[in-house]
Amino acid sequence: MERNFVRVAGASEIPVGSMKKVNYEGVDVLIVNVNGHYYALRDNCPLLGGDFSEGTLNGEIIACQQHRAKFNVTTGKFASNVRFPSLHPKVPDVETYDVLVENGEIMIKPLTHEHAR
Repeated sequence: MERNFVRVAGASEIPVGSMKKVNYEGVDVLIVNVNGHYYALRDNCPLLGGDFSEGTLNGEIIACQQHRAKFNVTTGKFASNVRFPSLHPKVPDVETYDVLVENGEIMIKPLTHEHAR
């Protein structure tokens, strides 16, 4: 069943290089603005459960504050972890969302399998 996009924030609320935690259907989702492009990912690190919204954003890479695991916000893929390098092949991707910006409003919906990165 195809879901519709749901408004979660105004684009002006999230300047370039910043992020904002929003609630989408009971799930905390992080909206990130990378060079004017918006990305959405679940605000929960799959490694140990830390909130990405408490971490740091550097370009397309977000670091979990809890243990410094890094993920690419554009794809949800694990990037690195200096504290636990042997975990790399075992770390699952972060759940990402489709993002649509219309009339200054950011809307998201879960990625379908056809659109998954």
